[in-house]
Amino acid sequence: MTITGRLLPDRELTRDEGIEMMQVDLLFTEEVAAKEVARQGAAHVSFGVLKRRYEEILNRYNQLLEIYTQEEQHERAHVRLACIKAFLLLLLVWTIFAGKNIKNINLLWLLALQDMDELDSWSWGVMGLAFLYEQLSLTSDSSVASVVVT
Repeated sequence: MTITGRLLPDRELTRDEGIEMMQVDLLFTEEVAAKEVARQGAAHVSFGVLKRRYEEILNRYNQLLEIYTQEEQHERAHVRLACIKAFLLLLLVWTIFAGKNIKNINLLWLLALQDMDELDSWSWGVMGLAFLYEQLSLTSDSSVASVVVT
C-alpha cells in the first residue's frame, strides 16, 4: 500500500511567518499577533486566545449576514473563511493532534488549512500516526510526568 498526500514540513515556523499567518488566515491585527507570538514563542498561539478569536470572528460573521451591500458581501466571504479556519484549527488540535500541552497551538497545522480546496490533498492519517508515535515516545522520557493521547 502506498501513502499518498502531502505532509507538513518538519521545521519550526519563524516568528514572521507565524504573525503573517495569524493576520491573513485568522484576521488578527499585527499588534495582537506579534504580542501573542512573543508570549507563546515563534509561530504558536494559546488555545484561549484562538478560542476567543474564533468567537469574535463568528460574531462578526453573524453581524454581516444581515447586511447585503456588495462591499459587505466581500468582507462576509473573507470573515467566513477565517471563521472556518479558526474552527478547524481548534478541532484539529483538540482532537486528532492533542498533545500533552494543549495550552499552546503550533501554527504549523494552519499550513494545511490555508487552501480549503486542497484539504483532501494532505495525508491526515499519516500525520496522525506520526503525531501519535511522537507522543508515545514521550512515555519513555523520565522527565515527562504524563502523556495525553486522545
